Amino acid sequence: MTADSLPPALRHAITQPMTSDPFPAIDASALVLIGVSVVAVAESNNPSILNPDFLREFVLPEQSWQVQDAPICTPVYARVSYANGVSVQSDTNRVVFEQRGDPLDPTLLRVATMARRYLTAIPHVKYTAIGTNPSFLLADAQYSDALKNSMRTVLFPTHEDIYPVVLPKAIYAHSDRQITVETQHAQRGGTGDSSILFRGNVHRVVQGNDQRERTESITAIIDRFQVDLNDFRAILGALGQIRLPS
Repeated sequence: MTADSLPPALRHAITQPMTSDPFPAIDASALVLIGVSVVAVAESNNPSILNPDFLREFVLPEQSWQVQDAPICTPVYARVSYANGVSVQSDTNRVVFEQRGDPLDPTLLRVATMARRYLTAIPHVKYTAIGTNPSFLLADAQYSDALKNSMRTVLFPTHEDIYPVVLPKAIYAHSDRQITVETQHAQRGGTGDSSILFRGNVHRVVQGNDQRERTESITAIIDRFQVDLNDFRAILGALGQIRLPS
């Protein structure tokens, strides 16, 4: 394949010199954390043990949390939600600890602590992997518009004068974890402001041949929660250093 055989937009992108200035830098304060979850993948998980009483006894950081909505507790699916935006849900394959808000205060995240308490309280379940899943909203209309325009015009041509919606996905395959970044066009809070939502997954495999080793691995992985969250945010911040074709 030669450059001449490529679509015009792609041929332009790879043959044009790079700009001397980087793409507009992201203001760190414009990356707003609106959600984060810790997901434990398991074999033969039992959702029926998940209920408000169990969580209050073994998992909650504070006993004063108020349950919101009616809990769901069945043999195949369970969910308990709290008024502060935290929820725990479980099925036969996983347990999800989620916290949402707009914005979330990074100093008040509770899901890692809850996940550690829950998973170590039920060590006989064979957990095979743990994922940290942050969601950041880019609350910077100028940068969001510029990035969306670049994503739809650098690689893909128009079709009948229509620009495509391009939602890139990046995977960083490290030896000890895999970091995935996905993008989605979004609006914030019904204001109509242009924005981009970045969803992440930092996937780590639970190691160990017996219950003790797996519990130690689970604890070590969850202890990396803040590191993984910071690394994901650093990847997003580095978007401001990318040089795009002129």
